[in-house]
Amino acid sequence: MIFPNLNFLTSAASRSASDSIDRSLQNRQHRLVAGISVDEQFDLVCGCLAVIKGQGKFAKLKFASGTQTEIPNSIQQSCLAAVANPAIESSELQLLLRDLAEVQATVIEDLKLKAGKYVDRVLAVAITDPGIWSTDFDGRRSCQSMCDASTIAEISGVNVIDALPDRDLSVAGNGRSLAALPIWILLADRNQRVANVDCVFVDASKNCTEIYSLPASDGLDAELPKIGHHLAGHGESLEQTIRQIRHSRPNDRLIVHRRSCRTSSETCERKPDSFEDFAAVIDEEVNLDSLVAALLGMFHIDQMPANVPTITGASAQRILGRLTPGRPSNWRHLIRAMAQHQPAPMKLRDAI
Repeated sequence: MIFPNLNFLTSAASRSASDSIDRSLQNRQHRLVAGISVDEQFDLVCGCLAVIKGQGKFAKLKFASGTQTEIPNSIQQSCLAAVANPAIESSELQLLLRDLAEVQATVIEDLKLKAGKYVDRVLAVAITDPGIWSTDFDGRRSCQSMCDASTIAEISGVNVIDALPDRDLSVAGNGRSLAALPIWILLADRNQRVANVDCVFVDASKNCTEIYSLPASDGLDAELPKIGHHLAGHGESLEQTIRQIRHSRPNDRLIVHRRSCRTSSETCERKPDSFEDFAAVIDEEVNLDSLVAALLGMFHIDQMPANVPTITGASAQRILGRLTPGRPSNWRHLIRAMAQHQPAPMKLRDAI
């Protein structure tokens, strides 16, 4: 996936992921974090290995390499049935999640191969999945993570961060719109000297088109940036959505993320030529959801709240995720990294 203003070091086809990671990690300030996402239809498990410089709001993505694997049809159908039936027995669900964990562990092994000699520097893998959602008689929502973190940590040895919606749900949030801050980190104008170009990101890769307003910021403000989020109108085409944005916000940079092929056997949609006139189109070499998961894992490691209350409806910000230790050596490495955390600097007027 190609992002504006980000150096992915992928211009030459001969450059392998291992070589790019090797160049990036020669600087000890760079960190390796992995992310895994399971798509809504349980077709694919997508993984991303991200090299990140900086912490929290100052983080910048330096390089990302992705991989994916198809979920066997039998597991896919069982997962869809579990989502449709929140009252599934716990023992049956546990067996299903163990099968799914083996597929996810396969993706982690591919990411470890991409890390090469730096495999021991992978701090953690953050995992997102559709989850099993239910509502009680009081209207309170809950989400059962479809991640068997213990099995994944045992097979791969990597520290696992999962159950990302739970803390947002605990403070009356919807637990769903958690990608806003990672997308702001990836795409917003965050020049430390002069940040003045606002951005609109249109995510048309899912069933409902999501629109994010990403304000420019130098990152020093104490408060979160005022990120906007809403869904496109029902029945509104992508072309109509983009025209409306261009009319209402002509000075903003527009980035569009479209749906692409899920498997190699499917035929890709051709990109409409008209998009090239007014939008930067993001390719899907790296799955966006897995990259968002990696950044949510980074926020957990940096002890930074990652939910945006104005978007999720939460009453407060919270650090998202649940951490499961991997091998003792990986766990010690992560503990040292978290112990070295320092509060982010802020402007003097905010500190007084």
